[in-house]
Amino acid sequence: MPFQNGHKLSNGRPKGSKNKKTIKRLEMIEKIIDLIEKGLEKDIKSIKDKDRVELWKDLQEYILPKQQRANQEGDQSVNINITIDSDDNKV
Repeated sequence: MPFQNGHKLSNGRPKGSKNKKTIKRLEMIEKIIDLIEKGLEKDIKSIKDKDRVELWKDLQEYILPKQQRANQEGDQSVNINITIDSDDNKV
């Protein structure tokens, strides 16, 4: 017996609720992450300093916003005149 247009018997799944399969997949991913995290500290300590710095640099993108490069156009020459008065011995 198919539904008729405009029926009010069911509203369907509430907005924002997750599918059962999605919930199961998220739980599985959490279990995998827990397993990985247990050995992660040991693994990080065993890598070379250069690789550790690269890892740190790569992970910073997820914490700090990337800085935009600023290009300055126009006359970039600056003249600075410094006058030293030899009569003044103050520091």
